[in-house]
Amino acid sequence: MFKSGNHSSPGKNEFFRLLFSMKTGLFLLLLLAALASIGSFISQGQEPAYYVKHQGKFLGSIILMLSLNKVYSSWWFIGLGLFLCINVLFCSVQRMKKMTDYKQFGSVILHLSILVIFTGSLISGLTGNKSYIELGVGDSVQLADRNFPNIKLKVTDFKIDFYENHEPKQYQSKFSLTTEAGKKVQGQISVNHPFTRDGIKIYQQSYGYLIHGQVEVAGKAVSFELANGKEILLDAKQKLHLKILFIPDFDEQGKTLQSKTPMLRNPKLVCALVKGKEILAARDLAPGETKELRGYPVTFYSYRYFTGLEVKRDKGTAVVFSGFALLLGGLAVRYLVPYKNKEREEKP
Repeated sequence: MFKSGNHSSPGKNEFFRLLFSMKTGLFLLLLLAALASIGSFISQGQEPAYYVKHQGKFLGSIILMLSLNKVYSSWWFIGLGLFLCINVLFCSVQRMKKMTDYKQFGSVILHLSILVIFTGSLISGLTGNKSYIELGVGDSVQLADRNFPNIKLKVTDFKIDFYENHEPKQYQSKFSLTTEAGKKVQGQISVNHPFTRDGIKIYQQSYGYLIHGQVEVAGKAVSFELANGKEILLDAKQKLHLKILFIPDFDEQGKTLQSKTPMLRNPKLVCALVKGKEILAARDLAPGETKELRGYPVTFYSYRYFTGLEVKRDKGTAVVFSGFALLLGGLAVRYLVPYKNKEREEKP
């Protein structure tokens, strides 16, 4: 005769105990931390060509194949995180069934704080967005193409403060921001002092110069406004480019490409006609001046500052901070609340 009953296999029970044990949870936590550290070494969210160019064809292909270019939103990172959450939740429920004092309650809070922190990180990874932009004073940009719907940014002013030794002391930008709700607000940021409004953060990252000029190509005037150090293609077949370099304080005697100071005392534009890696000709121009480089007349009109800004939205930050607050609360309950000895509390 067959015996009836719902007796689970001992091996199966042992497997599930191991799967949802604290040791497994600790292993998953360390594994996620190791994988997350990869994201700090490999630049995230770049175009595929970026990784092939900077890491080589083989290593770049590996990075793209394993989604190491988007670690925090990859399916395997999210999957491991969800598994950790299930593990922690299961362990917390088991501990709650056996709670007898406040210290054990503190341990449960510690475990649950991991769930909250990971949930916030998951929200950040899936919905967070950031974009670096360079804007000249007076310029504006619609950020809808950068996943910031209905948001418009316009730079109204930029200035730099210097120390006596001419080292940059601080630089700051003023701007107007049109929010998703259509409200226009004024803002000001400087290094380490970002602007925050309606879930949007704007950081001051860098600055430079925009150069306005003109080059004549085959009898046709071509206007340009380029950031310092950029170049313009003149002839694709010959691989001929015009490269520009702005020098705020040009050394007339030394004729070097190093500015004597960062101050705008003797601004000059150095233009170089480049074929491949060979420099065919070079000239320095003052504002309003025109010079010819082997049949290519170049005119330097003007210059102005641009400011480099990072625009960021992270809806998971508040959740992560809540998780850390819960973590601190759990630590306090677990280690600071005095232990109560039940035997001492019993009446004689």
